[in-house]
Amino acid sequence: MHLRLAFAVSTMLQPEILLMDEWLSVGDKKFTQKAQDRLKKLVDASSILVIASHSRDLVLRTCNRVIWLAHGKIRMDGDPKTVVNEFFHDQDSEKNKSIRKTL
Repeated sequence: MHLRLAFAVSTMLQPEILLMDEWLSVGDKKFTQKAQDRLKKLVDASSILVIASHSRDLVLRTCNRVIWLAHGKIRMDGDPKTVVNEFFHDQDSEKNKSIRKTL
C-alpha cells in the first residue's frame, strides 16, 4: 500500500519536464496496468521526458531521441533504434568477453 500511495502522490502533478529513473511497476497486474496508463498520460502531457533505462522495449516505445551515456560522457546520440541497437550490441560483446575470461 505504501508503494501505491507513493505512486499516486508522485503522479499528481503535470510537469513540463519529467525525469524518471527506469519505469515504475508496482503491485499486482491490474494495478501495474493502471500505473502504466497513468504514466503514459503523464508522459504525453509533458514537454520533455528524460528517462534512465536499460529496457529496450521501453526506450523504443517511449523515446524519439536517445543519448547513451558511459562514465559521464556521451557515447552516442541519435534516433532510438540506432542507439539502442548499438548499446545492446556493445553489452552483448562485453558479456561475451567476460565469459571468455572466466573459461
